[in-house]
Amino acid sequence: MPTYPLFGPPVSPATELLKIVNQQSVTTAEWSGHTSVIDKFTTISLDINWPRMSVQQAVLLSAWMDALRGGIGTFLYRPKRNVFAQASTRTLVSTCFAMSSTALLGGWSASAATGLQIGQYISIAGQLHRLETAPTVADSSGHATIEFASPVRLNRPAGTSVEFANPTGTFRRDPGQNGFESGFQIDSDNIAEFPSFSASEAY
Repeated sequence: MPTYPLFGPPVSPATELLKIVNQQSVTTAEWSGHTSVIDKFTTISLDINWPRMSVQQAVLLSAWMDALRGGIGTFLYRPKRNVFAQASTRTLVSTCFAMSSTALLGGWSASAATGLQIGQYISIAGQLHRLETAPTVADSSGHATIEFASPVRLNRPAGTSVEFANPTGTFRRDPGQNGFESGFQIDSDNIAEFPSFSASEAY
């Protein structure tokens, strides 16, 4: 039995679509028009389109998919769009409590440029987040407060690493209409093609 999470897929995607999905119930009153919103949870979904590839690559990708055992296994995924980060690994200064979307970070010199960009992905203990606000300069203690989309799932104590340069999330494959398929087709030029692949953040 494989050890989960697996490393990322052995073939680089042709395209990826990362989406932050807010699961909510929205009810509008019939006469007043007042709207009530109930937050359920927020997650990140991943859609991958594979490039055309050699049969040898396709065999490796099929084996990787088979090792996931459908929805049982998990895998690590690093976004292709990580182009903003100028900061390296930083740490939490204080505990980031479950369901929080704000964190105090340390590791900069006093009043130093943070190198952070709104919209970039980061990871805290293996969970991906996308920055909503971030100061361009640290305070006099070398700290910076950030806000991000997709709240943390568990309490993260002070000293936990926060990764900016190489953020990685943990995902679980989604079933398709026919369950979890891993086959591919081969054209007349002996080039293999896979159907698209979707996954959701694993907790």
